Amino acid sequence: MSDDCCDPTTSITRFQNPKVFCPNTMIMSKQSSIDNMKSICFYCSYFTGINLPYYVKCYLLELTRHFNELVLLTNKKEMSVIDLTFLDQHTIQWMPCENKGFDFGMWYKAFEKYPIEDYQQVGLMNDSCILFRSLDRVFATIDKSGWDYCGILDSIELGYHPQSYFIVISQKAISLVGKYFKQNGIIEDFENVITTYEIGLSKYLVEHNCQIGAVYNYTDFACNLNCSFHKIKELIKAGFPLIKKKIISRNYRRSEIENLASVGFDFRAKNYLNLIENCNKNSLLIDMPLLKNDFNDKLINLKLFFRIPFWSTYFKIRAMAANFYHKFIK
Repeated sequence: MSDDCCDPTTSITRFQNPKVFCPNTMIMSKQSSIDNMKSICFYCSYFTGINLPYYVKCYLLELTRHFNELVLLTNKKEMSVIDLTFLDQHTIQWMPCENKGFDFGMWYKAFEKYPIEDYQQVGLMNDSCILFRSLDRVFATIDKSGWDYCGILDSIELGYHPQSYFIVISQKAISLVGKYFKQNGIIEDFENVITTYEIGLSKYLVEHNCQIGAVYNYTDFACNLNCSFHKIKELIKAGFPLIKKKIISRNYRRSEIENLASVGFDFRAKNYLNLIENCNKNSLLIDMPLLKNDFNDKLINLKLFFRIPFWSTYFKIRAMAANFYHKFIK
């Protein structure tokens, strides 16, 4: 899927006026395949204030091209009149929920509310990623794959699973996923959510003879860690349309900083933004200045911190010492 990466001849319709976000300027046509099946997508978003972030709007607009119905799941909150109008104009349903159980808790509630088994395809997405190019090729691959449960990217960490920030469920697996939700309910411990839902659900579906997979496979990048971080530059060059939001906002947990620094991760958001622009010169769905406005007031200034070689060396030594301890002493 890398034949058009960094190719300026690749074209896709953008907003007519990229400097001003206006739903009426979105002139991309709906993907024809959605007319052939009844589908719904549940998109989770957590944000403060009353305004939908710009990058979330861009993602939602693209999803309307690939699903008959789109439901925005948020924490209970007020929303601006402008954004309520935006949702109404694009027939996007809004379902505010109690912030409990993380994304899988939201999806659990959506499965309870909607007649899930009436649909032939269900999408589970969230706002942990920024979408910067069309999903046409992703869905074309999914439509031809024969997968019952799939993601845009998979991982072998803790056990094989499609990463949960972008999941598409086909008809055979929909009732099984609903059954699994009912069996396990809402889980509030984060680590338990990962083992029960992100890892456990994939295992459960395989045990029930479902075909699972991903559009981009971790084996293609020779990485047993989380490719969303450790191979993100290679993914972008290969046509991957998403980037983890925290890579741009740099809103990492301390443990994440230490782990990523120990393997030489590039923390400079500017490098990723430049790479995205260079590899998608005529296919960007998002306006970079407007994207930066979403995060300007939240950026953690790590620039000077990670310019100092001492810290990367320090974290590498710590990781090596921990590995030595667990392997030879403990």
